[in-house]
Formats: sequence, structure tokens, C-alpha cells
Amino acid sequence: MSYSFDNEFVQCTIYVEDDLDAKIKLKGNVKQMASAKDVIISAPKPIDRMTNYTGSGLPFPCAQMAFENTPNFAKLTEPTGAFNLEFSFPNGYYTCDAYTKIIPSVFVTLYWKDTTREKTVVRLPLFDPLPMRTLSYRPHYYKGPHYYAVKSDIIGIRGAEATMRALAEAKVKYDIA
Repeated sequence: MSYSFDNEFVQCTIYVEDDLDAKIKLKGNVKQMASAKDVIISAPKPIDRMTNYTGSGLPFPCAQMAFENTPNFAKLTEPTGAFNLEFSFPNGYYTCDAYTKIIPSVFVTLYWKDTTREKTVVRLPLFDPLPMRTLSYRPHYYKGPHYYAVKSDIIGIRGAEATMRALAEAKVKYDIA
């Protein structure tokens, strides 16, 4: 699978392998390299594969944790602006409101020679392989004890197989997770 991006600042094609633990290849060029003092290409750290209470593959809770010590970092030194990089597939992260998720993306940051001009950040979004992972309850869904109480009221006390079947039916019928 590949993604192509082309705007006034950067032209880039990102090649993604099917395996989420694989590498992604970035090939392209920065169009305004002559006006830029520094160009940084970065992406959040790869997906954490943990086996603990919180689970595996959760998005990072904030941008600071997502980018801290990331291996997905490169500073362009090529005067033409051309680049050919290999990164690990990045994970998503949440903004400060804890509800808005930034899907896995690659960021190109241009710092300009003209000091009166603010830096420009270009986001190159990828697909989200783990769309249902959340740190908190999703908007428009039950929160707190009601989240669990609704399911127990609908399903009741049954055997294991009957409980699983009733839960599957409730998820579809009542749109509960």
C-alpha cells in the first residue's frame, strides 16, 4: 500500500507493508529547501506491544510521550531537499482533551531562514490499524457505572456461552461496546 502527498512544501510517497510491525519507506523531496534553515521529518514511536493491565497497542496519551526518544526521526541535510528514509510504522496519540486521536502520521517540520516566519508543520496521515483503542470512554457512549450496568441489565446471569451470545446480540442491537 502506498500514500502520495503533494502540496506547496513537500512531495512524498510513503510505502507501507501489510505487517504493522514492519517498516515504512518515505521517498520524496522538500520543495522549499532553499528557504528553509532546517527540515525535520519525524513520526511517533511504533506501537507498543505490551502484555499488562492496560493492554497492547493503545495510542499514546499525549504528543510528548509519542515523540519522546522516537526512532522515527531524520534531519535533512541534502541541499536539493531529496530524501529516502525508512521508519517504523508509527502509533497514534491523543491531544490534550483525551478524546481527539491523531491517527498514525509522519510530520515534516520546516524552520525558515527568515526569522519573522513561524515554522511550518506538514502532517502526512496514514491509516489507523487500531481504530477502537481508547484511553477513556468514547464520546456519545455510556460513561462510568452505566457503561457496565446496561450490559448486565440486558444480559443477566447465564452460562458462559449464553452470555457471549447475548453480549454479541446486545452489541449489535443496542450499539454498546
